[in-house]
Amino acid sequence: MASPGFIRAVRAMIDFIYLAQNPLHTESNITSMIQALRDFHDHKQAIIDAEAQQGKGGAKDDFFIPKLELMQSFARAIFNV
Repeated sequence: MASPGFIRAVRAMIDFIYLAQNPLHTESNITSMIQALRDFHDHKQAIIDAEAQQGKGGAKDDFFIPKLELMQSFARAIFNV
């Protein structure tokens, strides 16, 4: 069974992805996306503890995932458009 932190981390990432698909981004929407990423980072240790992040060589001990790193710059990119 997944821990509450694990579920919160996955839920936060799903929330971010869902919000990112909006055709129009409002300040409120962007704030929600920022919060979803914060929630993910606050709880991602539960995913690491469960060894649920997998790379080509098995379980990873970090969260260096290029697409995840790219998500960190979304707010600045949206505001600059």
